[in-house]
Amino acid sequence: MERTLVITGKGKLSVNPDLVIIKFPVKARDLNYVTAVEKLNTQVKLIRNTIDSLGVGMENLKTKDFRVNTLTRWNKRTEQDDFLGFSAQHDLVLEIPFDHALVNRIINSITKCDNGIEFRIEFGVRDKESCLKELLVNAIKNAKEKALIIAKTADVLLQEILNINYSFADVYFHSDTKLCYDNNSMMCGDALMPDINPSDIDMSENVTVTWRIE
Repeated sequence: MERTLVITGKGKLSVNPDLVIIKFPVKARDLNYVTAVEKLNTQVKLIRNTIDSLGVGMENLKTKDFRVNTLTRWNKRTEQDDFLGFSAQHDLVLEIPFDHALVNRIINSITKCDNGIEFRIEFGVRDKESCLKELLVNAIKNAKEKALIIAKTADVLLQEILNINYSFADVYFHSDTKLCYDNNSMMCGDALMPDINPSDIDMSENVTVTWRIE
C-alpha cells in the first residue's frame, strides 16, 4: 500500500482597504402599488443624477436588489390581515476609490437634495483577483513547510505530489469597519465621513496537498 502524507496549507493575507462601498437602501411606501414604485423611482433617479453630476462613472452604481412587498397587520377583532399598502425597496451599491473628499461630496450632495435617503459606507479591496492568487501561493507554501517539518520529524522522505485539492470558498473582501447614516444623523447638519483609518481586511484560503512518502 502506497504511503502518503496529506497536509492542508492555510494561506493568509492582510491588506489595506482601497475601495469605498456606499449602499443606498432606497425605500418608498404607499397604499397604491404604482404610486409606491413611482416614489421609489423618483428617489433612485435623484441618486443617479446626483452621482452623475459629480463626474462619478455611472457604471460604478449597480442595482443589488429590487422588491415590492405587501404590508399587512393582523387584526385580532376580525381575525384577518388588514391591508396597509405596499413597501418598495431598491438597493443601490456604489463602488469608488477610497477618497475622503469624493465620498464627502457624494453624501453631502445627496443629503442636501433629500435628507430622507439613508445609506451606509463599507470598505473593501479593488483587485480581488490578485489577492486570491497571493492567498493560493501562501497556502501552497504553508502546506509545503508543514510537510517538510513533519517528514523530517517522522524520518520519511517527501516524493512527488499525488494530488492537490482546492475547493474555492467565498473570501470576505470587506473591512469590519462600517459607517451608518440614518435620518437623525443627517438632520443634524452636513453628513461627513469621519477621517478614519478602516481596519485591514484579513483573508484566508485553504489548499490540501497529498505527497507520496518513503
